[in-house]
Amino acid sequence: QQLLEILLDLRESGGWDYPRMGRPDLSNTQVAALRARAAHAAGLNVPKAIWGELVEIVLRHQEKPVDIPGTALLPRDKRRMAGFAYEPGGAPSASMTTAGLTILGIATEDPLRVDHRFDVQIEEARQLALNWLEQHYSVEGNPLGDASWHYYYLYGLERVGALNNLAKIGEHDWYLDGAAQLLKEQRDDGGWRLDDDHPWPWPLVTPNTCFSLLFLR
Repeated sequence: QQLLEILLDLRESGGWDYPRMGRPDLSNTQVAALRARAAHAAGLNVPKAIWGELVEIVLRHQEKPVDIPGTALLPRDKRRMAGFAYEPGGAPSASMTTAGLTILGIATEDPLRVDHRFDVQIEEARQLALNWLEQHYSVEGNPLGDASWHYYYLYGLERVGALNNLAKIGEHDWYLDGAAQLLKEQRDDGGWRLDDDHPWPWPLVTPNTCFSLLFLR
């Protein structure tokens, strides 16, 4: 309960940020959504308004829809895509697109969480983002984003699949592909990390191993 109160106190109109930076971003907001979900699962009273706020926040981080190359050959609902960015107006990346889809999945997994006036917006945003992931699909690196967040992206991909009950992203078996990639990248000591000379955020030995285990389970 104490942690939930701290979490609620940290929120701003644009989402959640690193304390005292005053610059909310989508990854911190994703973590906040995951924490709110955990608090709800523990039986705590999460204010209903939080779920609607999360939807409004995440929608501001989605790019304007763009056409997918070769649209004439695709069904109407597959002809456009729109990823999510770290900050509103920024360039989309795979890790941020999975972050946005994670938040939408959390907000809608219980039909009583979000006002139904959001239903059409949420479904359109979800389909556009899934189209983006399908178009840029890979389990290597972090498509169109910083490779430093490779394992964070894979964890996000798992959350998208689990929260949206998706066995595949388009025609891609995301779990089979991701698990095979993680088995290939596991180090001799059992963990996962980036090379030591990689720029920020450095190897992140413990977090990256946690992200990998969360994906695999």
